[in-house]
Amino acid sequence: MGGHTQRRLNRTLWAISDGGTWVYPAIQFEIVARGRDAPLKLTQVRRLDEVLPALLARELHPTAVAGFLMAPQPDLLIDGQPKSVREWLLHGESVEPVLGLIEIGEWAAT
Repeated sequence: MGGHTQRRLNRTLWAISDGGTWVYPAIQFEIVARGRDAPLKLTQVRRLDEVLPALLARELHPTAVAGFLMAPQPDLLIDGQPKSVREWLLHGESVEPVLGLIEIGEWAAT
């Protein structure tokens, strides 16, 4: 079993089934390096592998997962500004408040 398959099954990598193939949504990655003639290099957003298992266990629609990762969260403040989970983790912040948001789950009720 390849690394992607194992990570998909462990829910540490977000994958959506698309008629027999697996699609890995781009928002879970960041561009690491892009040399002039080098191919695009992606890496998963730091510590997202700790967030995804709890998030994906809720069996949410992909748009709900994307919304959670991309929408500014009032509890995730950097310099007084609400940040999305993605921005928060890219900034190197702690994963604990994100896991707390998933546990509360109020954002998923809509």
